[in-house]
Amino acid sequence: MINQLVQSAAKLSLISGVTLLSSLTPVTKTLALSTEEVVKTLKIPVFVVADEKGKPLVGQFNTKDKKDKKAFIYVFINRNDAKTFYNNLKKKSPDVIKNSQVVMQPLGSVYQTELSQSGKPNSILFLYIPEKQQVEQAKKVSKDAGHPYKGGVPLFVLTSVKNKGYLTIKQKDHEVIPLFLTYDKMKELLSKVKKEKPELAGDLKSDVIPLEGFMAKLKNSNDPNLTKFILVPSEDSIRAVREAEAKFKGAPK
Repeated sequence: MINQLVQSAAKLSLISGVTLLSSLTPVTKTLALSTEEVVKTLKIPVFVVADEKGKPLVGQFNTKDKKDKKAFIYVFINRNDAKTFYNNLKKKSPDVIKNSQVVMQPLGSVYQTELSQSGKPNSILFLYIPEKQQVEQAKKVSKDAGHPYKGGVPLFVLTSVKNKGYLTIKQKDHEVIPLFLTYDKMKELLSKVKKEKPELAGDLKSDVIPLEGFMAKLKNSNDPNLTKFILVPSEDSIRAVREAEAKFKGAPK
């Protein structure tokens, strides 16, 4: 798992020159995207509170009619938010989190677990917790884009005003469409566009889509163009991956 996340973080941090703008052209395909294709697209780190075996901590809340309880798992995008939740829970209910800790997992693995729960009568609800600072930025960006922020984990993206398409960039030998988990990372790319392709910069605007909606689209769509999207994690998440790699390499064999 560590190597998978490290390779992903390294790849996503190597974003380079802007090439062109293009919209996603619908492609006829009889089958939906495979789980493998979806998991590959969701190769970023997220953080959960889990036991020594890596099993996430499961909570419960009352349903609206208060006649039943619903199980849930918190999935944090920001590791500091996960640590804060863990520390607060440790003070309030130390027995609940005995032998537990904050662990990093690939979003793709969480997706597979969530998928395995789908349709079951007592399925677990996965609640994705966004970083508060990014939510505030998402509200501003959504307002400027002409629509309200409807909640969820915000993904920031650069789009074309003229053709409503997404900004694509060259990454190694192919083109990808970056979706940023942090506003600052998106701004970095926009600054790069202004320097390298100033003629494109004036046609670009920022927008926000929810991670949960994007994941649902991957699950239910048959458009292979969706695999052109890459999720770009925060610098702190990349740092967390590299710290985990260093710890893994230094562990006794």
